[in-house]
Amino acid sequence: MTAKTTNRSDSGGDELTRFGMAMIQLIDEASTNSSYKYALLVALMDAASENVGRGGLERGSVTSRQLAVHVLELYWPQARPWSQRTGSPPERLKAIATSGRSIVDHIVLAIADLPGRVTAAAMREWRPQRWAKLLDETEKILIRYPIAHL
Repeated sequence: MTAKTTNRSDSGGDELTRFGMAMIQLIDEASTNSSYKYALLVALMDAASENVGRGGLERGSVTSRQLAVHVLELYWPQARPWSQRTGSPPERLKAIATSGRSIVDHIVLAIADLPGRVTAAAMREWRPQRWAKLLDETEKILIRYPIAHL
């Protein structure tokens, strides 16, 4: 019995793997002073994998809006207050200094008056206009910082 070999160079999975490896190399070679780059990498891989075989977008293309959705979902937990030690007052994670507000700052402002622990999915459903504005701000940050520097 002989094993059948197939040429997998045309498959979406191989293209996605090559894309992921190229992105990891790019991030590794880039300056590592911005955590946005790592969030962008994860967002790119997630969005690209969602688009494989999907109509409407050119194969391999990802929109900045799709990236903003994925990055917001990654940063959402960081907008919640946390305590280093039991009994200490809750704090928020500090973002790397940039000119203007960080993605976490925008999330904090967007959920400030909402009850309890609001998820990104709940924000999309309950406050679609506020969600759209949050996406706009996140998209601007991504375009201005990590995308422009990669």
